[in-house]
Amino acid sequence: MNGTIAVDGLIPDEILGRINILSKSLHVYIITADTHGRLDSQRDKIPAIIERVHPPGESLQKASFLERLGASSSIVARSSKNRHSP
Repeated sequence: MNGTIAVDGLIPDEILGRINILSKSLHVYIITADTHGRLDSQRDKIPAIIERVHPPGESLQKASFLERLGASSSIVARSSKNRHSP
């Protein structure tokens, strides 16, 4: 989540507003390792289903989650900043 929709582990209000708009017509999922440990303090404000991944293998856990959702009918936004795979 950090680097994609959050700064230092916090999701700005502007982004929360956009997620809220999306969540009215789509299922929104946030898959995060919660590196900064701030997810719980924001959970009630986030209009999305949250999946937390744990080390090691965060990238594989995220890929597995996407497969369970149905990759062919999903849209993914991710930051290259935290990417460990090519």
